Amino acid sequence: MGEDKMLYGCTSAWKQGAKKTQIVLCKLNPFTGEAEKYVVKEGRDLSVCAWNVTMHGRRLYYASNIPGCEIGVIDIDKKKLLDSFSLNACRGCQTGAPVVTDDKVYIFIDEMRELRVYENIPI
Repeated sequence: MGEDKMLYGCTSAWKQGAKKTQIVLCKLNPFTGEAEKYVVKEGRDLSVCAWNVTMHGRRLYYASNIPGCEIGVIDIDKKKLLDSFSLNACRGCQTGAPVVTDDKVYIFIDEMRELRVYENIPI
């Protein structure tokens, strides 16, 4: 839940009529039930599950299970993707939701049994 009492999340969705997927930022007003959606990235083979997302401050951090895996940061106020990069993991690897502190992002890659720590991601 954001400081504004809205519920935030993101997921991937197929773009109708095209062979592309999108990463979509979702905002839900729990008082009115009103939902808003914003496309923050389009491409091929994007795969973000709602449970692979962590909110820290006014940013959402996601882990994508695309081939090679990816991590990204979405600014919920600007409704835009700030950064994303490949984790260069083996094809078919699964990641957990990022764990975010004030100065680091931790991501666990299941099949590799590897915990990675990143310090130069927009926090």
